[in-house]
Amino acid sequence: MSLLDHYWTLASDDPSQRIEAAEALIKGLLDADSESDWDYALNRLITGLSSTRGSARLGFSMALAEVLNTRKSHIPISEYLEKTSKAFVVTGSMKGAEERGLLFGKLFALQTLAKSPLWEKASLQDFNEFVNMALALSLKKVWLREPVFYAICELVQSLQGTFNFDRDEALEFLFKKIHEKNLTATCEGIAIALSVSAEERSKFNDLGEWKTGNPLAKGNLADLARILKDLPVSTSDSQRSNWKPSVHFVWHFLLKEFSQAATPNDEGPPRKKHKKDKKDKKGKKATKQDDGVIGLAEFWRATIDDGFFANSASPERKMWGFEIFILAVPQQDNVAALLTPNLTRSLANQLAQSDRYLHKMAKRVVSVLMDISRSQHTKAAAIVETLLSHMEHFDRISKSALIHDLIPLAADQNRLTAMFLKTFKENKEQQPKAQSALDSIIHMIKSSKNADDIAWIRGVLDELVPIAYFESDLPESMVEMVQQRITSILSHTLGRMIAPTGSWPYEVLKIILDLQKRGRDTRVTFEGEILKTKLKAEATVEKIHKKRVSSPHVDSPQLQAFELLFSMVLLQLYSSNTEAVALLDELQMVYSKFAGREQVDDDDESYDASQVLTEVIISFLAQQSALLRKLSEEVWASFTNQITTGSLQLLYNILSARESLEGQEELFDIEDDEVEAEGDDEGEEEDMEEEEEEEEDEASDSESESDDDESEGETPDEENAVDAEAERALAQTLGVNPDNDDDDEEEEDSMDDEQMIALDGQLAAIFKDRQKQLSKSKVRKQEVQKAKQNVTYLKSRVLDLLDIYVRKQPTNLDGLSMAIPILEMIRTTNDRQIGDKAREFLKTKLCRKTNYTLDGEEDLELAITILQSVLEEAAASTSKAHGLAANQVGVLVTKLLVSYDAGLIEIVTAQYMRALNEWFKSPKNQTTPNMFIDMINYLASKRGN
Repeated sequence: MSLLDHYWTLASDDPSQRIEAAEALIKGLLDADSESDWDYALNRLITGLSSTRGSARLGFSMALAEVLNTRKSHIPISEYLEKTSKAFVVTGSMKGAEERGLLFGKLFALQTLAKSPLWEKASLQDFNEFVNMALALSLKKVWLREPVFYAICELVQSLQGTFNFDRDEALEFLFKKIHEKNLTATCEGIAIALSVSAEERSKFNDLGEWKTGNPLAKGNLADLARILKDLPVSTSDSQRSNWKPSVHFVWHFLLKEFSQAATPNDEGPPRKKHKKDKKDKKGKKATKQDDGVIGLAEFWRATIDDGFFANSASPERKMWGFEIFILAVPQQDNVAALLTPNLTRSLANQLAQSDRYLHKMAKRVVSVLMDISRSQHTKAAAIVETLLSHMEHFDRISKSALIHDLIPLAADQNRLTAMFLKTFKENKEQQPKAQSALDSIIHMIKSSKNADDIAWIRGVLDELVPIAYFESDLPESMVEMVQQRITSILSHTLGRMIAPTGSWPYEVLKIILDLQKRGRDTRVTFEGEILKTKLKAEATVEKIHKKRVSSPHVDSPQLQAFELLFSMVLLQLYSSNTEAVALLDELQMVYSKFAGREQVDDDDESYDASQVLTEVIISFLAQQSALLRKLSEEVWASFTNQITTGSLQLLYNILSARESLEGQEELFDIEDDEVEAEGDDEGEEEDMEEEEEEEEDEASDSESESDDDESEGETPDEENAVDAEAERALAQTLGVNPDNDDDDEEEEDSMDDEQMIALDGQLAAIFKDRQKQLSKSKVRKQEVQKAKQNVTYLKSRVLDLLDIYVRKQPTNLDGLSMAIPILEMIRTTNDRQIGDKAREFLKTKLCRKTNYTLDGEEDLELAITILQSVLEEAAASTSKAHGLAANQVGVLVTKLLVSYDAGLIEIVTAQYMRALNEWFKSPKNQTTPNMFIDMINYLASKRGN
């Protein structure tokens, strides 16, 4: 391939082909080593910069740069500039496209020269000639000014070290020419001034319009802001295509200047002192410069906030503002100075709606803030604090989760906590604001991964506990809200122990007791037996705590569980929970039994402390509190090795309860409206726990289709009965036969005015009574629905306890017994989700994660009884899921029996044969055929072994 072919390939749109062509061209020129070829190449590459073919300018400028680098000792700058001047001559007869091509070609030629090594041997005359040509080009078209000055700035910054001309003389010429062209007070003029050091620019302050030669001098702020924000932006649709989204390159110099010279108090880049500043006219040493420099905060407010984000700013200006902000955030330590009020407002507004013009740009800003907070956690707190200071409900207004996501990233938890507590204190009587502040603190606690950092959590509790449990002037609603937030804090910290062996519920109780010792009066007054119970429980929990901390060998999970139980029930007592007294009495009995120090009741040998403890746990679960649920699970896990069959039966009774008003009353032994109130006490807390709940836990919040159908099934009948009764009353009042429409008209015609007036009152009473009956029907429907939710919620929590039991006691045969009540619940429940959860538990936990063995006749009889019950359940199956679950349990029990004694195969097959005969004889028998097939397949695998 000849050298001429490479020139053609340089215009390819493929970057790799352009690179290969440039490399091949230089290699060919070096191999030929011909001066004529080098001269032709230089001329051809310069003139080719004006070509509009493909990507010719990119390819030719790249090859030209390589030629200048290779031939730097053979090409004088004066010669290059002369060739450039001759190659791009614009005449008045040229068309617009041809003129633009030449102007762009000249621009590329000057840019290539500015970055070339030819300046190593350049003279001052060369520099001056380059400046003259560049400035002349910049004045040809307004869109040429920025790229031309960018090339000049690159050249000025590269002219460091030893050259053949004096740098100060060159800069003096440059500043003088810019001033002559009236370009000093422009973005380009500012960029030139900032491309040199503060000391250099101050030498030429008489050649420009800036005080001390520094655009960043304080006296220049107004002019600087005007110049930077008054960039031409066309708002007409016809000219909007001329607008470019990229910001002016002067901002790179400005942001770099502030980032390099920022001071701790953010007064901006410090001005360097010069010899003439060190002494005043009297020869005394100067103490402070009067001029000073602009700080980042005041600069940003004047140029960005009041300029690009002013109320009247166009979307184009705001987009530039966001772009500048994105550039500034990684460079500036003081991010808070960048998050100004107008910017924050615009950010929130653009985030709020996806169809906003700058919505995507606003999301980029959020992404940058998140990235910088992840890499520099110290900035996260400042960002949160600043955003909330400008917009109290930023996340809600912006419909984003920026504050929510930033809070966990904050390294300075104390700073944010102090801010939120201050907001809370200042708005104690404005519940929404106070609640929002506390919820932010709770989010911090929930997101905290450092269990050892407890000082700030203790500080929060020190502020909240006196409000929640002691006398104050705050309204009851505020006090209840604070109590709920304390409950949320305890819920999120329940698994975190406080060194050496404390717990957060006990820590809250200790704060209450300490305040009482100091003379503070609690909100609740305790008298008589209640006071005795409270004092006894407090003494007991103190003894438990001392016992735990006395020695690591004495401490145990059971003692920890009792400390948690007593602490939590006492907190409920201080919150006016009427059931807390009875719970404390029961806990005292259970603790005494487990501690083994005293007799509980000599007359009651059947007393089972395990059952009492289980009843306490069930009472906690019934309150539908996330905290009490976690507490119940922790306590249950600590005592699984002491749980008796009677205790498990209490849980089975819940699984078999009807999902109705009657079932609710049987379980809770209270009216359904009371249970509803208890369930709503901590609904807000449940919302905060939603992320941590398992998918099945939503069973209490949404009913299955079959459940809905059943709950609504009674309603039409009730409504029809009400309508029928109303029709009978109307017919009796009107004295007509409801089946004869003609009588109505005759009766009405025969009535006089007095009769019609009397009739109006009777009709009104009938319709009023009808509306009353319909309202009762609606309330009844709501009560039925709520009752089902309460029962299914409790069933779901019971399944969680059984899951814990199986996990902690995988060899205890009592775990196998629970298969029968669970199968019964799967068959009888009307809630699809709770049924799926139970089936999943049988499949993945009970039938796979256990290791049961039989030991003696008693275990053998139990296993056979369970197998018989499983087959009976299979026969009564109501769904495919239930039949599959029964099949899995049947196989499990079969394996257990055969593994214990292969001779038991006769008993197993006899059970299955009986079930098979009943299945064949009775069409109502719903046993799935797979029940028998899987049993045979298992026996086939054991045959001959």
